[in-house]
Amino acid sequence: VSWVPLQKKGEFGVLSSGSGGRVLVWVVDSDQNRLVLNAAYTLRNQQLPHSAGSKVRGSGTVGVSALALSPWDPDTFLVGSEGGLLLRCSFSSQVLAAGAPEDRSVAPRAPAVFSFRTTSGPVHSIHCSPFHRNLFVSAGTDGLARIHSLLQADPLLSVQVSDSYVFQVAWSPWRPLVLAAATGRGEVQIFDLARRSLRPAATMATGGPDSTATCLAFNHQNPRLVAAGNSDGSTEKIAQEREKFADEDSIFYTLGECGLISFSDYIFLTTVLSTPQRNFEIAFKMFDLNGDGEVDLEEFEQVQSIIRSQTSMGMRHRDRSTTGNTLKTAGCSSALTTYFFGEDLKGKLTISSFLEFQRKLQHDVLKLEFERNDPADGRITERQFGGMLLAYSGVQSRKLKQMQKGLKKMFKDAQGITFVEVENFFTFLKNVNDVDTALSFYHMAGASIDKVTMKQVARTVAKVELSDHVCDVVFALFDCDGNGELSNKEFIAIMKQRLMRGLEKPKDMGFTRLVRAMWKCAQDTAWDFAMPKT
Repeated sequence: VSWVPLQKKGEFGVLSSGSGGRVLVWVVDSDQNRLVLNAAYTLRNQQLPHSAGSKVRGSGTVGVSALALSPWDPDTFLVGSEGGLLLRCSFSSQVLAAGAPEDRSVAPRAPAVFSFRTTSGPVHSIHCSPFHRNLFVSAGTDGLARIHSLLQADPLLSVQVSDSYVFQVAWSPWRPLVLAAATGRGEVQIFDLARRSLRPAATMATGGPDSTATCLAFNHQNPRLVAAGNSDGSTEKIAQEREKFADEDSIFYTLGECGLISFSDYIFLTTVLSTPQRNFEIAFKMFDLNGDGEVDLEEFEQVQSIIRSQTSMGMRHRDRSTTGNTLKTAGCSSALTTYFFGEDLKGKLTISSFLEFQRKLQHDVLKLEFERNDPADGRITERQFGGMLLAYSGVQSRKLKQMQKGLKKMFKDAQGITFVEVENFFTFLKNVNDVDTALSFYHMAGASIDKVTMKQVARTVAKVELSDHVCDVVFALFDCDGNGELSNKEFIAIMKQRLMRGLEKPKDMGFTRLVRAMWKCAQDTAWDFAMPKT
């Protein structure tokens, strides 16, 4: 059973289903204090969509074993069957169910409008994503959790949860790509698909050694809590561990419960990752209204607002009261404001402390990206390092595969790359504009841009030492003709895209545009003075 919203705002009915192939909608009769049948649906094999009907025989009913409502579309509900069918259905269907008696006051209708790929056994659970309109997950006796789109028959992804049954799957209400599964082995498995790994991020045992985890539920008030029910009749409250970061002193441990942050903080932090230090220095000086070298919360919020508005992502998600997208923090303290200004929000923030925060943030995010590749003995493969360099690059997928394939072939039995080597190279990249200038000088002087030149530029511009092995990998990626010289134009363009992290355009905090506007105004004024008076 499940509550279902009715057409009249604020009213709910009860949705029920069973093995007899019927889905019923009941409404509450307040006068008689009982449930009254409002709508009926019957699933029969001969009235299923063709893609599913071809896999079943006879004219019998479809035993319903799982049911889910779409939080995005009140007309859509999903049905899983004992025979492995997975169907998208519509409450507004007007097709009468086959064999339905004509004398009934509520005539059963045939609701199925689309069929997904069938499974090898009963479907035990379906859950629609609270974050993605067309995404849902299903699971059953084959031990797989299948991620589906409402728009296509085949699953997008299949995750091996257990070698036993999976009795329930559920999306996290807190994190868009996190889901949990209750298994016949008595375990609750937590998967984080954002890690690009199909292995469980956490496994939590429930009940006794012979018990089965039959159901689960995330807590909608506390992101760390999950409740699980067991076959022995017991229920348990399971506390998830805090998000584990690579370093014990990671800055994310101080930003919110379980490493969670607000949407407004996310927009700001994404911008911080890709913005040069000098731009922040200018922004702080512009909004340090009293000139004491510090900014208070009110001044910092002005800095935040300007920074967000200058990013393509910030502009896409700017305040819109009609859609519910709001970045305003008035009246409440976010994780960032508490971090910078204390619990009472009366502290002061200096540019030096903010730049140190930016440095730690960039270090922690880079370490997370490094750890995501599952390093062996503290090293990742050359191909994985190449993948880190080419992320957000915009390189066409065919060329990207060719570049990575070349790396794998060239460094088949190589030594791997440590985090220190990775961090040194990305420190070098943070100064990409100065690197571009330095390499251009070499090019104009007629000197080739070889590995020795790159190491010299890194020492001069970024004060870091690049290892010979890292240089070998970089040149293997960007030495197009194999002559030992760097293709400077393509290298710089891709590295700038990498630093921007897909934000699409540079951030100038409005300062560059302010200077351009002043220059244009001066030109117009000078032109007015130069024109003869009539």
